[in-house]
Amino acid sequence: MQAIQADDGCTLILFQPERAFLSGILQVILHHYGQASEELPPRVREVWYSAETTASLDEEDRHCWMESLRDFRQGNAGLCRRYLKMLQEAVQEPFSLPIARADLDSFLIVINDHRLYQAAVYEVGEAEMEEDWSQIPDTGRRQALLEIHFLAVLLELLLRVG
Repeated sequence: MQAIQADDGCTLILFQPERAFLSGILQVILHHYGQASEELPPRVREVWYSAETTASLDEEDRHCWMESLRDFRQGNAGLCRRYLKMLQEAVQEPFSLPIARADLDSFLIVINDHRLYQAAVYEVGEAEMEEDWSQIPDTGRRQALLEIHFLAVLLELLLRVG
Protein backbone atom coordinates (compact mmCIF):
# COMPACT_ATOMS: atom_id res chain seq x y z
CA MET A 1 0.00 0.00 0.00
CA GLN A 2 1.27 3.40 -0.95
CA ALA A 3 -0.09 6.95 -1.12
CA ILE A 4 1.07 9.45 -3.72
CA GLN A 5 0.33 13.16 -3.77
CA ALA A 6 -1.66 14.32 -6.79
CA ASP A 7 -2.68 17.76 -8.04
CA ASP A 8 -6.29 17.32 -6.95
CA GLY A 9 -5.70 15.23 -3.81
CA CYS A 10 -3.86 11.95 -3.56
CA THR A 11 -3.82 8.47 -5.02
CA LEU A 12 -3.82 5.34 -2.94
CA ILE A 13 -2.02 2.39 -4.58
CA LEU A 14 -3.45 -0.95 -3.44
CA PHE A 15 -2.80 -4.55 -4.35
CA GLN A 16 -5.69 -7.02 -4.44
CA PRO A 17 -5.49 -8.21 -0.80
CA GLU A 18 -5.38 -4.61 0.48
CA ARG A 19 -8.18 -3.60 -1.88
CA ALA A 20 -10.35 -6.51 -0.72
CA PHE A 21 -9.61 -5.76 2.94
CA LEU A 22 -10.49 -2.06 2.55
CA SER A 23 -13.65 -2.96 0.60
CA GLY A 24 -14.80 -5.19 3.44
CA ILE A 25 -14.13 -2.47 5.98
CA LEU A 26 -16.09 0.11 3.96
CA GLN A 27 -19.03 -2.30 3.73
CA VAL A 28 -19.02 -2.69 7.52
CA ILE A 29 -18.79 1.09 7.97
CA LEU A 30 -21.81 1.55 5.71
CA HIS A 31 -23.76 -0.94 7.80
CA HIS A 32 -22.88 0.87 11.03
CA TYR A 33 -23.61 4.29 9.55
CA GLY A 34 -27.08 3.00 8.66
CA GLN A 35 -27.86 2.08 12.26
CA ALA A 36 -29.75 4.37 14.61
CA SER A 37 -27.68 5.43 17.61
CA GLU A 38 -29.85 3.28 19.91
CA GLU A 39 -28.91 0.19 17.86
CA LEU A 40 -25.17 0.69 18.35
CA PRO A 41 -23.32 -1.02 21.19
CA PRO A 42 -23.24 1.30 24.25
CA ARG A 43 -19.44 1.73 24.16
CA VAL A 44 -19.61 2.76 20.49
CA ARG A 45 -22.36 5.28 21.26
CA GLU A 46 -20.11 6.76 23.95
CA VAL A 47 -17.20 7.13 21.53
CA TRP A 48 -19.10 8.17 18.40
CA TYR A 49 -21.54 10.51 20.10
CA SER A 50 -19.21 12.09 22.64
CA ALA A 51 -20.60 11.00 25.99
CA GLU A 52 -18.60 13.74 27.72
CA THR A 53 -20.15 16.41 25.52
CA THR A 54 -23.71 15.16 25.89
CA ALA A 55 -23.49 14.65 29.68
CA SER A 56 -24.15 18.33 30.34
CA LEU A 57 -26.99 18.63 27.82
CA ASP A 58 -30.68 18.31 28.54
CA GLU A 59 -32.60 15.52 26.81
CA GLU A 60 -33.77 17.63 23.86
CA ASP A 61 -30.30 19.10 23.17
CA ARG A 62 -28.71 15.65 23.55
CA HIS A 63 -31.14 14.26 20.99
CA CYS A 64 -30.39 17.13 18.56
CA TRP A 65 -26.64 16.63 19.04
CA MET A 66 -26.85 12.91 18.36
CA GLU A 67 -29.08 13.44 15.32
CA SER A 68 -26.70 16.01 13.85
CA LEU A 69 -23.76 13.62 14.27
CA ARG A 70 -25.80 10.79 12.75
CA ASP A 71 -26.69 13.06 9.80
CA PHE A 72 -23.00 13.88 9.42
CA ARG A 73 -22.15 10.17 9.28
CA GLN A 74 -24.98 9.58 6.83
CA GLY A 75 -23.42 12.24 4.61
CA ASN A 76 -20.14 10.34 4.74
CA ALA A 77 -21.98 7.14 3.74
CA GLY A 78 -22.27 8.51 0.19
CA LEU A 79 -18.52 8.94 0.08
CA CYS A 80 -18.11 5.35 1.34
CA ARG A 81 -20.39 4.04 -1.40
CA ARG A 82 -18.51 5.92 -4.10
CA TYR A 83 -15.08 4.66 -3.03
CA LEU A 84 -16.40 1.16 -2.36
CA LYS A 85 -17.77 1.01 -5.90
CA MET A 86 -14.38 2.02 -7.32
CA LEU A 87 -12.63 -0.63 -5.20
CA GLN A 88 -15.08 -3.36 -6.20
CA GLU A 89 -14.97 -2.54 -9.92
CA ALA A 90 -11.18 -2.42 -10.07
CA VAL A 91 -9.49 -4.72 -12.55
CA GLN A 92 -5.96 -3.36 -12.80
CA GLU A 93 -3.23 -4.56 -10.47
CA PRO A 94 -2.06 -2.63 -8.54
CA PHE A 95 -5.16 -0.49 -8.30
CA SER A 96 -4.98 3.31 -8.07
CA LEU A 97 -7.71 4.84 -5.92
CA PRO A 98 -7.84 8.60 -6.46
CA ILE A 99 -9.01 10.49 -3.38
CA ALA A 100 -10.07 14.04 -4.16
CA ARG A 101 -8.71 16.76 -1.91
CA ALA A 102 -12.32 17.76 -1.12
CA ASP A 103 -13.00 14.20 0.12
CA LEU A 104 -9.82 13.62 2.07
CA ASP A 105 -10.93 14.93 5.48
CA SER A 106 -14.20 12.99 5.30
CA PHE A 107 -12.38 9.85 4.17
CA LEU A 108 -10.04 10.14 7.15
CA ILE A 109 -13.02 10.57 9.49
CA VAL A 110 -14.70 7.47 8.03
CA ILE A 111 -11.55 5.40 8.48
CA ASN A 112 -11.09 6.65 12.03
CA ASP A 113 -14.75 5.98 12.86
CA HIS A 114 -14.17 2.32 12.06
CA ARG A 115 -11.04 2.23 14.22
CA LEU A 116 -12.99 3.79 17.09
CA TYR A 117 -15.86 1.35 16.58
CA GLN A 118 -13.59 -1.70 16.68
CA ALA A 119 -11.62 -0.38 19.66
CA ALA A 120 -14.85 0.28 21.58
CA VAL A 121 -16.47 -3.08 20.81
CA TYR A 122 -13.33 -5.11 21.60
CA GLU A 123 -12.09 -2.82 24.39
CA VAL A 124 -8.80 -2.13 22.67
CA GLY A 125 -6.61 0.52 24.24
CA GLU A 126 -2.96 1.46 23.83
CA ALA A 127 -1.75 -1.53 25.86
CA GLU A 128 -3.75 -3.98 23.75
CA MET A 129 -2.30 -2.55 20.54
CA GLU A 130 1.00 -4.21 21.46
CA GLU A 131 -0.46 -7.65 22.20
CA ASP A 132 1.00 -10.68 20.44
CA TRP A 133 -1.75 -11.58 17.99
CA SER A 134 -0.89 -15.26 18.11
CA GLN A 135 -1.77 -15.23 21.83
CA ILE A 136 -5.25 -13.76 21.34
CA PRO A 137 -7.79 -16.62 21.34
CA ASP A 138 -10.77 -14.45 20.28
CA THR A 139 -10.76 -14.29 16.46
CA GLY A 140 -13.02 -11.23 16.49
CA ARG A 141 -10.58 -9.35 18.68
CA ARG A 142 -7.66 -10.46 16.48
CA GLN A 143 -9.52 -9.23 13.39
CA ALA A 144 -10.32 -5.93 15.12
CA LEU A 145 -6.64 -5.40 15.98
CA LEU A 146 -5.62 -6.19 12.41
CA GLU A 147 -8.14 -3.68 11.05
CA ILE A 148 -7.10 -1.02 13.57
CA HIS A 149 -3.43 -1.43 12.62
CA PHE A 150 -4.15 -1.54 8.87
CA LEU A 151 -6.24 1.62 9.07
CA ALA A 152 -3.60 3.35 11.22
CA VAL A 153 -1.07 2.77 8.43
CA LEU A 154 -3.59 4.02 5.86
CA LEU A 155 -4.30 7.15 7.93
CA GLU A 156 -0.60 7.86 8.32
CA LEU A 157 0.06 7.46 4.60
CA LEU A 158 -2.83 9.75 3.66
CA LEU A 159 -1.87 12.39 6.23
CA ARG A 160 1.69 12.47 4.89
CA VAL A 161 0.60 13.22 1.33
CA GLY A 162 -2.69 15.04 1.96
